Amino acid sequence: MNSYKSNITWQSILLIVTCILLFIISHQSEYPETFKDILIGILSAVLLLLFIEIRDFVKDKKTYGYLAGEYKRLDILNSDPTATSDTKYTSMNLRYVNVDPKISFTYKGNRKYEFEAEYEEGRKKAVIHLDSINPTEGNGVYQYLSKRLGHTLPDIGYFNLQVDTLNPSMLYIYHTNLIPNGLAQGYEIWLKS
Repeated sequence: MNSYKSNITWQSILLIVTCILLFIISHQSEYPETFKDILIGILSAVLLLLFIEIRDFVKDKKTYGYLAGEYKRLDILNSDPTATSDTKYTSMNLRYVNVDPKISFTYKGNRKYEFEAEYEEGRKKAVIHLDSINPTEGNGVYQYLSKRLGHTLPDIGYFNLQVDTLNPSMLYIYHTNLIPNGLAQGYEIWLKS
């Protein structure tokens, strides 16, 4: 649960408890007026904080949560360090014919996205944080959860995300391997379903 939802939950519980106490105390004359005034002050403060938290939650989801959804990997390209002309990227689509191209890009709140996806070598999990100033860019890390026979763990690296500003349903995910060899580089093209 992200911090916004957690705060909204606790503030709602506090609001309900304060309302119940205020109702009980209002109907009993043995409590002084000062106690009622304190509860009304607490109620007002919690209500204000709850409205602020809900406003920030909606704003966060609108500003940073817009990429959430199902995607299909259209292509994955790796760099060829020996290339001397045209482009250094080579498509790996033929190697990915039997790999599930579906990716569920889940927004966790506070600019954070997570996804798990199948790759030629195994299953990968990633966390990407959108930039606080420019929400069309982000970066994060990935790690293979499992590898197919012949491939070794750990396998960890970096992701950089770029939203196509002309077509916001298109994402470019650049990858750079860190462990075990640091040699793999390239990018993927995703299209929102």
